[in-house]
Amino acid sequence: MSNASETRAIFRDLPWCKHGVVSEAKLQNIFQHGEWAGNSFSSWKRALRLPIDKRYFFALNLRDNQEIIPYLFSAIVKACLVLSEGWTSQSCFISIYESGSSDHTRDLILGLDKELEHLGVPHKFVVDGIRRDEKQHRIVFLAKIRNKALAPFYANMSSWDEVVFLNDVAICASGILELLAQKNFHRGDVASGMDYTAAMSHFRTLRGHVALFYDIWVNKDMTGQRFQTSKPYIKDPAAWDSFSSGRPFQVFTTWAGGVVMSAELFTKYEVRFRHSGLLECAACECEIIIRDLWYKSGTDGLKVMVVPTVFSAYSSKEFRLVISDLESTFKSSSSRGTFIEPIVFSRRPPDTFDCGSMEFAGEQSVDLDTLMVKSNWLWWYSVDKINSHDLPELLRRASKQITEPFATFCEQPLTLIPASLHFVLPGTDPREIPHVAFMNMLQWVRLNPCFKVHTHTYDSL
Repeated sequence: MSNASETRAIFRDLPWCKHGVVSEAKLQNIFQHGEWAGNSFSSWKRALRLPIDKRYFFALNLRDNQEIIPYLFSAIVKACLVLSEGWTSQSCFISIYESGSSDHTRDLILGLDKELEHLGVPHKFVVDGIRRDEKQHRIVFLAKIRNKALAPFYANMSSWDEVVFLNDVAICASGILELLAQKNFHRGDVASGMDYTAAMSHFRTLRGHVALFYDIWVNKDMTGQRFQTSKPYIKDPAAWDSFSSGRPFQVFTTWAGGVVMSAELFTKYEVRFRHSGLLECAACECEIIIRDLWYKSGTDGLKVMVVPTVFSAYSSKEFRLVISDLESTFKSSSSRGTFIEPIVFSRRPPDTFDCGSMEFAGEQSVDLDTLMVKSNWLWWYSVDKINSHDLPELLRRASKQITEPFATFCEQPLTLIPASLHFVLPGTDPREIPHVAFMNMLQWVRLNPCFKVHTHTYDSL
């Protein structure tokens, strides 16, 4: 395309999409050729067990995504075709916030704008949005533009039932619909599929391309362990058994190409995407919002789930390679595309979780396995409200649980080694200490449970 005036939306089918509850092939035929006769969208929604009167808010952030957009737009519009029952209702709203593209992303968005105007689909698109300042933290910026993509939703949250927030991925329309259907059936709060990249195996016995799980920073199982790149993707045996048989399962946190979230979570718990506090385990804004929901839900718990039969990838080529590998994984599964016994959700989150706190320059270059530590994630929420500058007391409280088993041992006289740990800090306010530095201090305290903790500032020395 040479300029925006010649641009119109280009919708491309992913020929490797297999039909589940909803026929992908039938959807594509209706979408391309307008053959509506005999196609009852309400009957499709009944097959999906989706309520007739629900409303869905779709949100996307895009930048330099011209290759993936035709597939992504096609999947979203086809899903909305079903959800809006052939455009007879306005059950879907599509919000896109674009910023900083140097390819034809903006032109394609403007083309979709014209198509949706013609179809009568409610939407709001922002192109040439705010750009990230080179000095601005990446997660600060991403949290801001995610909130901007949700701005029309925030303006009238009571109008919506589900928020579908997708990354720049190749995904099937039937995958989006299955995600909504499984979330509804299991009465989940947050649901995602699995996102992958494709890589050439170095092992001759495996030959060819294999599916590698992508979002290992965000996704954590109910034992607090992060997902792994290669099989088994999940360390928790129960969750991996569910994955292998194509059954949805509960997790602690997930995003994985995007999520479906109950709209009422935003009003009930007043959450927004945000950047981590310095003492908090620094993470992706997508993980932090789910941790906030776990904390604010209290004893009610949060029902977060993964639907393993919903795949996405970050290019059409990778999608083809990944789905070929995963189709064989679920080939013998009788659970795929069906509704099985509802998940029995645990209301108790893990006490600790794998923390790869990538927050400051240089940390991103460290191997994630090397950087990973076990971290108590809940304590930050109480620490963030502390007004006192009593850092030694804060350290004592934070490490109390792990030092208590040494209480009897520590009553013995220590005559051969020093009995104190001294930390020199830039200030006395614990909230100004970077998370990694604070975790290192806690590690010293854990490994030396009999020592008294003393802190000093540069000035006091």
